Amino acid sequence: MASITNAQLADALEEAYHCAHDHIVRSSELPRRTREILEKRKWLQEVVKGYYLLTTPASEKDGSTLWQGLYWNFLAVYLGDRFGKNYVLSPENSLDLHTCNTLLPTQIVLSTTKGGQGFTALPHHYSIFSYRIEKKKFPSMIEEKLGVRVLPLELALSKAGPSFFEKNQVNALIALRLADPHSLARYLLDENSSLAAAERLHQKFITTDQIKKADQLKNLLHLGGIFLHEPKRLSSIKKRKPETLSTSSPYAERIQLLWETMREPIIKNFPTEPGLRKKEKAKVLRSIEETYANDAYHSLSIEGYQVSKEMLEKVRSDKWNPDHPNDRDQLNAMAAKGYLETFRTVKKGIIKIFEGKKAATLVEHDLQTWFTALFSPSLQLGIVKASDLIGYRNKPVYIRNSQHVPPAHHGLMDCMEAFFRCLKKEPNTAVQAILGHFMFTFIHPFHDGNGRLGRFLMNFFFIAGGYPWTIIRSEPKYRTAYLEALEEASVKRNIVPFTKLVARSMKVDWSKVKS
Repeated sequence: MASITNAQLADALEEAYHCAHDHIVRSSELPRRTREILEKRKWLQEVVKGYYLLTTPASEKDGSTLWQGLYWNFLAVYLGDRFGKNYVLSPENSLDLHTCNTLLPTQIVLSTTKGGQGFTALPHHYSIFSYRIEKKKFPSMIEEKLGVRVLPLELALSKAGPSFFEKNQVNALIALRLADPHSLARYLLDENSSLAAAERLHQKFITTDQIKKADQLKNLLHLGGIFLHEPKRLSSIKKRKPETLSTSSPYAERIQLLWETMREPIIKNFPTEPGLRKKEKAKVLRSIEETYANDAYHSLSIEGYQVSKEMLEKVRSDKWNPDHPNDRDQLNAMAAKGYLETFRTVKKGIIKIFEGKKAATLVEHDLQTWFTALFSPSLQLGIVKASDLIGYRNKPVYIRNSQHVPPAHHGLMDCMEAFFRCLKKEPNTAVQAILGHFMFTFIHPFHDGNGRLGRFLMNFFFIAGGYPWTIIRSEPKYRTAYLEALEEASVKRNIVPFTKLVARSMKVDWSKVKS
């Protein structure tokens, strides 16, 4: 192919954008010459024959992140083209969508009345498995989630096998909390479900402290002619006070459940809270100030900014001059300046803690101010608009090299309301600090700066509990361990490695660490 001019590339991109469906492009809709131009310039990534992701050359190095972000978009287009309306996802995959699971299923299983049984390999070890069923066995009740055809929540629950409840406990509990026992009883009766399935759901309601739902389901099934055996009260079931939410949002339920399951391991594996000594206010504030240079250097370096100690001092002493070419140094300097502004804002909040204010209440009130301060230099230079720094992100965001996909932007309000509610109800400041950091980055409410703000949140609560300001080191082995611990918590729901990493970081004597 002859060399491609910028004008030809621009024309090809415009043509692709016009025919793309949520960043998914069918080769049949692109002229061959256009497709060849975009493939050569790395603007198209093939998923399966005839289907591409419309991407950017920069994303080629980390294609899995882009793929995970467009996973459901692709399935909506591809499955619709291949099966029309003659398919539905399995009960387990249906529940992935109903519960807004942040972990993508590596295999999609679906039943269809069109075509035969088959396996389709997708990028990054994902796949689709379809099997054919008779039309008379095809569900009459089907819904759409993210453009994909799924079973209604209660029908999916009634058909889910025992392994779903064992291997996907968080998703299962969210589904049970969202389920309407009336609809569930109706599906169990209409679908001629087994007695074992009905008793399993009844038992799950009991073991998750949803006794009212359990009684409703039992009575409704009794009216329909299904009589459940009285379940055994297992002594191994640890009863706890129900933590019901005032919302039926799966996003809020997920935050609440993760908090409930993770708090005890933190308490077990973290040093006991020293308690805030108000008489030592001046000493604590002085130590925080002395920590600033190391904290800023490492927190910014974790995010990939090339920041030197000299640059930090220049910014701190107001000797930084932004009136120079827009290069990498300016980007680094703006990040350093924004970090300093946020540090000062957080420190003002810490003073209020010493005056008797509740840390969690201050965080709920001031978090938006922290975020705005972080990007204030970009605002001053006109790189971003004021409206860009107000509210939560309004589009998807993806974490590089992570299997975790943050909640959709339309669920952020529910997530953050649950997050603040958990923070304010939590009596243990170590839990507030560790889960404050983890849950905030898990939600990823802003378009940028979530990691830095998460570490500010952590230290805000540490100070409130009498712990020292703690720095997460940025040298490669420490940064890798930090990111892997966050991934372990996000993907495997295991908060212990992250808890222990922070506890070790808290013990570092920075006077003995070489600059």
